[in-house]
Amino acid sequence: MNFGILIYIVGSILCLLSSGISLLFIGRFIQAFGASTGSVTTQTILRDSYAGTERHKMFAKISAVLAFSPALGPLIGGVITQFYGFRIVSFVLVVMGMVLLYLSLKNLPETRAYPQTNLDLLTIFKIAKEMILDFHTITFGLLIGLFNGIVFSYYSEAPGIFIDKFHFTQSQSGFMGCLVASATMIGHGYLASH
Repeated sequence: MNFGILIYIVGSILCLLSSGISLLFIGRFIQAFGASTGSVTTQTILRDSYAGTERHKMFAKISAVLAFSPALGPLIGGVITQFYGFRIVSFVLVVMGMVLLYLSLKNLPETRAYPQTNLDLLTIFKIAKEMILDFHTITFGLLIGLFNGIVFSYYSEAPGIFIDKFHFTQSQSGFMGCLVASATMIGHGYLASH
């Protein structure tokens, strides 16, 4: 988690210092790479800390929050951009990353309760082969990929459509993403309660 946040901060600093589109794209790529560790690490922490039905309920609750975060970002970014300009967004992301790194270093303990097992390369390939050939893993992977593709396509294209075609402000466009995310949150909330 800490290395991911650190990579995210480096990407945010590159975005802040960029004077052209090329460095901005490189910075955004590094940001996304660092941020992507959050989802995987969160699932690992859940696996280490909870078991059975309790794990599934906790995962549904955390998934509801994670589903809302891609909507909250554009809303906050839209408000900041509307009133202070787009460069301040990168500055806010650097500060946010530093605060998250501090909180993670201070408050996030190691959750693995068992000693580290040294897996050799052959064992890793055997596990990967089992996963690739498992019908359920493939099916759920495709469904999650399809769902995420639809949702993130919306988040990447919708602001331009709302702003250019319907003349929304950046903050109004960000609010529309919150409406979309609320449906996902309601679904995860239902799963968490059952």
